[in-house]
Amino acid sequence: MVMGISALLHLSFLLLLLPTVALTANINLETSMRASEDSLPWISSSGEFAFGFRKLDENPDHFLLAIWFEKVPDKTIVWSANGNDPAWRGSQVKLTNNGALVLYDPQGKESWKRPEGNSKSSSAAMQDDGNFVLLDGNSKPIWQSFKEPTDTILPGQILDMPTHLTSRRTPGNYSDGRFQFRLQDDGNLVLYPISESTESIYAPYWASGTVNTKPQLVCDKAGYIYLKETQGTNRIFNLTNVDMSPMQNFYHLARIDYDGVFRQYSYSKEEKCNLSWRTVRKYPEDICFAITGNAVTEKMCEQLCREDCFCAAAIYNGNHCWKKKYPLSNGRSSTSVNRIALLKVPKDGAFRLFEEKKDQSTLILIVSVLLGSSVFLNIFLILAIFLAVYFSYHKWLLQSFSSVSGGNLRSYTYKELEEATGGFKQVLGKGAFGTVYKGVIRSDAKRFVAVKKLDKMEHEGEREFKTEVSVIGQTHHKNLVRLLGFCDEGEHRLLVYEYMSNGSLASFLFGISRPNWNQRVQIVLGIARGLMYLHEECSTQIIHCDIKPQNILLDECFTARISDFGLAKLLLADQTRAARTGIRGTIGYFAPEWFRKATITVKVDVYSFGVMLLEIICCKSSVAFSMGNQEEEALMDWIYECYKGKQLEKLTENDEEASNDMKRVERAVKVALWCIQEDASLRPSMKKVTQMLEGVIEVSVPPYPWNLVPLQVLVFIVNELFVIVHKES
Repeated sequence: MVMGISALLHLSFLLLLLPTVALTANINLETSMRASEDSLPWISSSGEFAFGFRKLDENPDHFLLAIWFEKVPDKTIVWSANGNDPAWRGSQVKLTNNGALVLYDPQGKESWKRPEGNSKSSSAAMQDDGNFVLLDGNSKPIWQSFKEPTDTILPGQILDMPTHLTSRRTPGNYSDGRFQFRLQDDGNLVLYPISESTESIYAPYWASGTVNTKPQLVCDKAGYIYLKETQGTNRIFNLTNVDMSPMQNFYHLARIDYDGVFRQYSYSKEEKCNLSWRTVRKYPEDICFAITGNAVTEKMCEQLCREDCFCAAAIYNGNHCWKKKYPLSNGRSSTSVNRIALLKVPKDGAFRLFEEKKDQSTLILIVSVLLGSSVFLNIFLILAIFLAVYFSYHKWLLQSFSSVSGGNLRSYTYKELEEATGGFKQVLGKGAFGTVYKGVIRSDAKRFVAVKKLDKMEHEGEREFKTEVSVIGQTHHKNLVRLLGFCDEGEHRLLVYEYMSNGSLASFLFGISRPNWNQRVQIVLGIARGLMYLHEECSTQIIHCDIKPQNILLDECFTARISDFGLAKLLLADQTRAARTGIRGTIGYFAPEWFRKATITVKVDVYSFGVMLLEIICCKSSVAFSMGNQEEEALMDWIYECYKGKQLEKLTENDEEASNDMKRVERAVKVALWCIQEDASLRPSMKKVTQMLEGVIEVSVPPYPWNLVPLQVLVFIVNELFVIVHKES
């Protein structure tokens, strides 16, 4: 009995001497995994982290070799091997017999490999701290993902100088973005913007100021991030200056996001609702001010634009420099504007055939010889033939597009679009006029398109189709989805749009994680500007009639693009109103005049925009809110009561960025309440809405939006609901 106790104590003592390491699940040589939806990742012992292939949203046949949080619902990715060159379906990752971790393409060609030297591993492991390691025969790491970070740093990760994190291109695009977080050779920790074209580094917009030190960047086991001496324990600079939540209850990570902000996040393991990563700390606090806030000279501003091939113009106001790319927005001249516009133009002489200072005698001699010989006649005949062919070809093109006033559209055959969509297989969405499919045109294999296959339509539907093609072909704005082409072949009518990689605002806004406040503000402004263009700036005034989050799409930069506006009721140039010919739109976004025998104006779009603005402010669906509210209170009523009772903080619960910007939140709420006024004459125009949101003009206190609902409106609603229920039954 004594010996048993002694042996037990001895074993306990030995266990205490063992180093504290994360539990691992070993992967043996010759183990492999293929890129497909049903491939099983390599999981850490506790199940916290996974290593494997993740399908990318932008292309269903592209996969990312990555590490992610396995127990977080959205499987948050913390490291990737091939963000700049995604793997095709059927690719394979293998721990080879030679001791290397290799990624092969579907043809068996090596596309990524670690380690890169002659070192050979005997096994691999996905550790519980999120570190994927290749181990030698003594279980010591010869390569680890912690030493080759992408955009994220995790608790337990230590980075030596020089090293850097690079942002993603967009939240869903893992290729290198425009910002870097660098621990430099001089010991300074710096945030830099990067040129997309030349990859050169611009002036930093944040720095730790720890020059002439030799630090390590540490994210310790408790989630605190700081710089410490490489050969000591002294902390040089603290990035985490708040108390961190305990590791047993929270996950932690820090990341340089696609917008250039370095954020530290935490995620509750116990929370059942509002599942999302919460921002704990961020650098800089205001990215817009940080990037434009550094003083520059006019010469520096000019040089910054010269070095960036995407820069078409630069605006300089004495100490700030804003670079602009095509298409340039509207400009204005005013005595109150003190900014200088620097426009990029071709170099002197780029379009000159001869320099003015050169002797013109050579030119005169050549022309004289040509005119005095048959050579001139031959050249003249060749030129005449070329011009005849050129104009005949363009005449044929114009005839081909004679049915469409927008001659910049391409006409596709039904077979072309059937091949482009793979037989209309991948559905992006369904609407009132048909189904939208994802496709790739053979002539441009790198460009995705969205093909709207219109249902078989009656006479009115045909008119709507031709109207959309002719009008949209001439309608261009950065906040509108662009129509690229069409098919009008027999009974087949299809529209080809540019593909929006980040889906609809609805899925973005009402998903698991709440989009950040500044991003939502920019989306609101984009929608407002797009509607202002449709109402006031394009040659043919357009009323959308169905503004809602499902009809707002987001491109790769999360710029808001209004879709389906070609299917709206159009007004001729000399019309200001349209007679009510039938209800259009979606329940929850209807303007009151649809229910009355009232004329329909652009103010119906203003009303729908107001409803959607309220949804964007609090990230709640008006339809879902009403259905899930036991008191059957509408979202609009609830927000008005919060505004009236000076309790707008209820709208921004668990939203730190919005809570720190309550002045702008209040302004947005007031604008929305003006937009949803029952009396259409009280609603502002979209131009005024845009100015109010931008802070150009003040927003007055809005009145209570609704009067007593007229009896005929109630009767109409009851009848409409009865028709809906009858159809469903």
